[in-house]
Amino acid sequence: MRNFLDYELDKIDLLIDKQVRLIELLKEKRQAVISDVVRRGLNHRVKLKVSGNEWLGEVPEHWGVSQIGWLCKVGNGSTPNRDNQSYWLSGDYPWLNSSKVNDDIVTNAEQFVTSKALLECSLPLVKKGSVIIAITGEGKTRGTSALLMMDATINQHIAYMTPLSKNKILPEYLHLWLQK
Repeated sequence: MRNFLDYELDKIDLLIDKQVRLIELLKEKRQAVISDVVRRGLNHRVKLKVSGNEWLGEVPEHWGVSQIGWLCKVGNGSTPNRDNQSYWLSGDYPWLNSSKVNDDIVTNAEQFVTSKALLECSLPLVKKGSVIIAITGEGKTRGTSALLMMDATINQHIAYMTPLSKNKILPEYLHLWLQK
């Protein structure tokens, strides 16, 4: 009986290992499909050209390749002094820390700062439709981006990219590209 159970448990362990490997392969495939769509678009018959960036590879011939600083206003924030209550008490401006990038789409804030904090602490007022990205942090936080669906200000651990023209780059596209 013991040999039979050991044999059956070994078969189950093997099946579990195969399922785990299959899940890993499916995750890789999903990432490859997303990467392909982001870089090539939906038309797989489109003619490609060299992008000029090794990490980007080829892109559709009709696409332009540009630096993010030419397409977006880029910056980061700061943290007002917590001991100065005139920066925090009865604040009206949403203030975000890097944990908010884990929301993927940011629609609310837990903390608020005053207009005095905006002026005296060089806080940027980041516009709705911007993409925010954690530039520090542990684990999955650093490098994670989110789409900002409200005007807000941010701390020094977050960078923002606000498209200068939606005719040149869509915030949703930028967010998806950063997630790849």
